[in-house]
Amino acid sequence: MTRAHQVRPFVLSAATGLLRALSCTRKELVAARVGLVNQLQAELERVFPGAIGLFARLDSEVAIAFLRRYPTQHAAATLTQARFAAFLKRISYSGRKPVQELLARVHDAPPAGLTPAEAQGRAACVLALLGAA
Repeated sequence: MTRAHQVRPFVLSAATGLLRALSCTRKELVAARVGLVNQLQAELERVFPGAIGLFARLDSEVAIAFLRRYPTQHAAATLTQARFAAFLKRISYSGRKPVQELLARVHDAPPAGLTPAEAQGRAACVLALLGAA
């Protein structure tokens, strides 16, 4: 014996439906962002290993600003301590790591092994990933 005649069908309210849609959209956006950050990290492994781990998060405002200005190891090759300090001050870096330590990480990283022409092309890839993130 069933009670199907006594059970009302479950109907979502408009607010619940909206909340479900927003939650689903947010989940998809987070997954897309994680995918883009992973792509960016893979690209940086090829073109600028010293940028990986330079700041707390690859998708932080300071990391994005740095990579927009210096998208490859070639672009950062002439970076001096004074220029780096001025850049960090301009973007309001909190200063958790001293400039000397950051600069050493950039310059002491293994070489990317790209020609200047390859670096220029790869810089376009890094900038495109930053624009999509």
